[in-house]
Amino acid sequence: MDELRQINEDLDSFKDFQIFFITNEPSNILSHFLDEIHFIPIQNTHFLIDQKHELILKMNINIIPSSFVYNKNKILTKKTEGL
Repeated sequence: MDELRQINEDLDSFKDFQIFFITNEPSNILSHFLDEIHFIPIQNTHFLIDQKHELILKMNINIIPSSFVYNKNKILTKKTEGL
């Protein structure tokens, strides 16, 4: 979750984007982690807990962490797997 720490340090630069964080960790662990890094979600940040790995399977994610960038037309423009 180092990416989350980095994003947290510069949230203003992401204000024009919708950011979705997907984890398979239970909500209590996610909440503890967010508290630990002093992450205060802003309006454009969203969290999805996928403990059944449904989205991971649907999106064919093979490596975690993975990042996906979609343009305003909902077209995938960049995919990064791993660190």
